[in-house]
Amino acid sequence: TVEQDTVDNLHYIKENSITRNIPLIIISKIEGIEKKYQINAEVFLSEPLDKESLIFVVEKYLSSPVYITGKRPSVLIISERCHSDYYLTSSITRLGLTPLCISITENKLEEGLSYDPGVIILDMVRPEDYISNLLSACKSIPVIVIKNSSQDIEKNNNIHVINRPFLLCELEEKIQSLLNSEPLCFIPPPSEVMDTSPKKKSILVVDDEPEVVNLIEMVLSSEDYKIKTAFSGKSAIEIVEKEDFGIVLLDIAMADLDGIEVCRKIKSNPRTRLTPVYMITALITEEIKQRALEAGADGYLTKPFKINALLDIVLKTLGVNNSEQ
Repeated sequence: TVEQDTVDNLHYIKENSITRNIPLIIISKIEGIEKKYQINAEVFLSEPLDKESLIFVVEKYLSSPVYITGKRPSVLIISERCHSDYYLTSSITRLGLTPLCISITENKLEEGLSYDPGVIILDMVRPEDYISNLLSACKSIPVIVIKNSSQDIEKNNNIHVINRPFLLCELEEKIQSLLNSEPLCFIPPPSEVMDTSPKKKSILVVDDEPEVVNLIEMVLSSEDYKIKTAFSGKSAIEIVEKEDFGIVLLDIAMADLDGIEVCRKIKSNPRTRLTPVYMITALITEEIKQRALEAGADGYLTKPFKINALLDIVLKTLGVNNSEQ
C-alpha cells in the first residue's frame, strides 16, 4: 500500500518549481502504480529489483546536470570518488543550494560550467593533475579542493583547500563564505511549511552520563524546544525508528553502542538520513573525525562545551522557536 501523505509529497516534489526537475524513481511491488496514483515520475521499477539494474538507472540520471533547477545558487561537484557524492550533495542541499555532480571520466566540465555554478568542489585522489585545466576553464569561479594533507597544491586566489578528514560543517562554512551568503532554506512540502509541531522542533539528546543530559535538557528547554533523552545507543536507535527529530545530539563514547555507529544507522535509514546529527565528545582526534565523517555526522561539540556553542548549533539547525524570547 501507499500512504496518502507519501503520494501528496511526491506530487508536491514534481509540482514545485525548485524540485520538479529532480528525477524521481519509484520502486514498488504494486502493479500500475503510475496510473493509480497519477505520479509524474521519470521511472517506475518493479520489485524484486536487482542491484545492477538500479545502479544503471541511477547513474543515467546522475551523469547529466538534472539537478540545476529554479534560481538557487548551484555547486558543481567534480569527483572520481563515488562514495563521497552522497555526503556532498546532502550537505549542499541542506544549505538550500543546488548540487550538480559530474564525473571526471565523462568529460562534461563544459556542460557543468554552462549552468554558471557559484562554487566548484573538486574531490579527487590526485587533484593536482586536474587543477590547471579546471582553472583555465572556470575563470573566476572559486574552487574548493578536497585533498589529503600530504598533497601539495599550487597556490592560487581561486583555490580553497580542505584537507581530509573533514566534517561537513567545515565544508558548509567554506561554501557559505565563498558565496557570501547565509544558508538558504530548502522549500519543504506544504505539510511542513507551516508546521510548528513538536516534530519540527524536537531534539534527541543521547549520552550515558545523566548530568550531561540534564544540562543539555535544561539549557534547551529554556528555549522552548521539546527534548527527548536517551542514555544508551540502542535506546536512541529505538526512539529514532519511532519518532522524527529536527536534530540529534549524540555522545560518542557509550558502553553498549558507540555514537558513531548510532549515527551510521541514522544516516543509512532513508527516513532519517537527512536528520542533522552532531557528535558530542571529550576528545576529537583525526581518527574520530574520519570515522564521524564516514558515518555521515554533520558536526561535533567537544566536552566540556560552552552553552553558547550548544545554542549556536541548535539555533542554526532549527531556527528560533516560537517563544517570546
